[in-house]
Amino acid sequence: MIRACRETGILSAEDTMLAQEMANVRNLTSHAYDRKLALEIYERLASHTVLMAKWLEKLTVTVQWQAL
Repeated sequence: MIRACRETGILSAEDTMLAQEMANVRNLTSHAYDRKLALEIYERLASHTVLMAKWLEKLTVTVQWQAL
């Protein structure tokens, strides 16, 4: 999905890199029993929230535009 959003212009190159990093961090959550890692993941959540809000807005606009 990340690659498709980049190819269609929904995500910029920078946002694509951030989204890929976010996906990698999500994969690390299976190791959240490690307190240090869990805290590192927690500290990244705010930046992920900003990216997700931006991504959702662009997806919404794209879908609305295509519905016209």
